Order: sequence, then C-alpha cells, then structure tokens
Amino acid sequence: MSKHRSPDETVNGHRGIRRPIRKRNKTALVTAIALALSGAAYSAHANFARGQDHKRVAADVYVAPHLAPGNNWPTYRPTWTWSTSQPTTTSPTTTRPTTTRPSTTSPKTTRPSTTSPTTTRPSTTSPTTTSAPSPSGAQRWPGQVPGKFYLGMSCGTVCASRENVLKASYGVHRQFKSWGNWNGVAKAIQGDHRAGRLPWISIKAPAGGPSGWQAVANGQYDSAIKALATVLKANDSQPVLLTFHHEPSNDGAESQGKLWAAAYCKFHDVLNAAGALQNVADPPILGDWLFNPRNSQDPANWLTDAVMDRMPFLGVDMYENTSGETLGDRIPGIISWMAQHGHPNMMVGIGETGATDRYKSQTGLSAVQWINESLSWVAANTDKVGVVSYFNSTNNSRSGVYWPLDESAAKLAAYRTWLANAKTAG
Repeated sequence: MSKHRSPDETVNGHRGIRRPIRKRNKTALVTAIALALSGAAYSAHANFARGQDHKRVAADVYVAPHLAPGNNWPTYRPTWTWSTSQPTTTSPTTTRPTTTRPSTTSPKTTRPSTTSPTTTRPSTTSPTTTSAPSPSGAQRWPGQVPGKFYLGMSCGTVCASRENVLKASYGVHRQFKSWGNWNGVAKAIQGDHRAGRLPWISIKAPAGGPSGWQAVANGQYDSAIKALATVLKANDSQPVLLTFHHEPSNDGAESQGKLWAAAYCKFHDVLNAAGALQNVADPPILGDWLFNPRNSQDPANWLTDAVMDRMPFLGVDMYENTSGETLGDRIPGIISWMAQHGHPNMMVGIGETGATDRYKSQTGLSAVQWINESLSWVAANTDKVGVVSYFNSTNNSRSGVYWPLDESAAKLAAYRTWLANAKTAG
C-alpha cells in the first residue's frame, strides 16, 4: 500500500487570522515568541518553499514528530518515486464548472445508543467560528450524514492487527493507492463496503509532483482518468471518498501550487463528465501548516477559486503538537479562511490526525484528553466537520512519538467510546 504522512502544524488559518495559543505551558509560549521574533521559526521554510518536506520547518510549536523533540507530524510517504522539477511550460488555466453537484441520499447507519464521553477541560475555551451554518438536515456531499461525523483510521499494512486490537467497527478507512492501480482502488472500495465502512482513498499524480500535475492538467492522462471513472461507477452503490494527490505542498513549491490546482480541476472534470461523481466525493487534502500564520505561504496558491468551486469539502491533515491546541482550536481558522474566500458553508474532513502522551509534559494534556477535547468539539460541530480519520500506524514516525491507539489502554478505550457515540456515523 502506498503511504503518505503530513503532520502539519497549522493552528489557525490564513496569515492574519490569529488566535491566542493556549497558555498551558508558559515556558513553551515564551520560547515560541522568542523564536518568532528572532526569525528562527522560519529557518527551514526555504527548504519547504522549494518543495521539500514541510516537517522540517523549525519552530518550538511547529516542528515535526519524527525529526526533533516536540514535533507533531508523522511521515506517511509513498514508496514510489516522482519528479519535483519545475516545469518549463506555463501553468494551465481552468474555468469554473457549470455543472451542479448531484444530490444523493444519506447512507443508512446504525445509531449507537451510548452517550458522549466526558472530558476534563482546561481553563481556556475553544474559539468559535463565524462561518454561516448550512441548511438544517441537507446533505452536502455524497456519504455525508447530517448531524453526525465519520470516525475511522488509516492503518497501512497492519490493519488486520490494529482491527484485532480495536475489537470494534469503524466508520471511515483511509487508504493510499498509486496512480493507475485502478484494480487496487476497486478492491479497496469493495472491501470497505463489505465491512460497512466509508472508503477514503488517496491517489498520487503520475510522476508524483509538478511534472505529473501539468501532464494531467494538459489532458495527457484523460484516458487513464476515464478508466478510473469506469471503476468508480462499477463500485459506487455506497458512497466513496477519493482524493487526488493529498498534501501537494510537500511535493512542489508554492509557485507550483496552481499546477496542482489545474490538475485537480482536470481530474474532477473528467470524472464528472463521465458520470463518476454521482456517489463519489473528491475532496482535496492539504496540510494545516499551509494555514498557519507562521507560514509565509498563501493557501490561495493551492486552493484557487476553481478548486474551491469544485471540491465537496476540504480535507486537512492535523496532528497534536506542542502548542496543545486541539482540532477545535485549529479548524475554525481554516473555516474562516474559506469563508473569507467566498465559501462560508464549506465543510472540513480530517484525513489524518493523531495524539500521543509525548506532549503531556509540555501541554498538560494527555493523549486521551486531547482526543476527547478534539472529538467533543467535532461532535458539537457536525455542520463543519464530517469525517475524522486517526493515524493508527507507526509508519515513518520517529522514536518517542507513538501515534497508534494502543499507546495506552486509556487511549484505546477513549477511541472505542467515541466509535460507539451517538454522533458517529457508520
């Protein structure tokens, strides 16, 4: 299985949208401010801007899990190789689609009767969003269950053992397939549908980077996309989530963002024209670092108007880090950014997340507390977040940062409790 990891340390939203960092750890806050003032927070950004791994961005709060103490990203990278060279041709342009998104009925789910788990709350409160609510009860993308959210996981090649430890069914399954492996895509969808899960599959672009993006955008892979459309239509009796090249900012420079955007639009349009998006949603997935005020990049270089007009919702990869900020602290800024760019009702789906007791000494929160706080916020905001997938794997994680749910009995029990929660779908 192809693998990819993007621990993004985003907290708030587009630069200029700033919210206070939790003051659970005065020392960490002072250190973070000092680093920001000195400019050290941006010491590795030059490498990131050239398309290198954004987990190497240096900062106290914003560093990566597998590289240095206090970082918060596991790396889940594909095993295949791709080119990241700068294309010499101009960026293709795309037009906004004229087709409307098809409406589909909500899948039938068995509603658990258990109540939400209780959580220990810190003294600070989570910010609220200003985005306008969606119409009550209206399904906004294939598979969405209004008033609920899917909770599930990615588990790489160890799903059998992880599921055995979990001893519970889960709602969404993140998988990763290489370009052209449409037979693998079909098998993944079929397996998840048999298990009663919502499949969420990521597919990297051919060549894995800017040259592949441009080739897709220029129509060189239309026949391959049409073949994928045939596979999707043969396996869409239940909803499917499909992502084209997740976390593209890991594989290209900011100046190449519009190449990815054009490729996403072409990928979407060919599938749509072939009738493959009737019961399939194709959210892009970005790392939340793109929306961090400490990051000089502009998310609009990736999330162009054309992309936002097509996407059913925005996927984001977001992990616990040394800031102590939960999903409820960090998602609102992203939603606000989308509202400011003309999409006040756009939802978010968490493609990857994880928590570990590694950060407890810095944040005052155990992994269980972080999970419970985060999912409590999601459960109270199902009009904003429809999917959460946990990174239940050790793939590419550094020593000392352990994301899997079996880190402790309490962590596993908390996750099981949430799977049985009345707010979870599937």
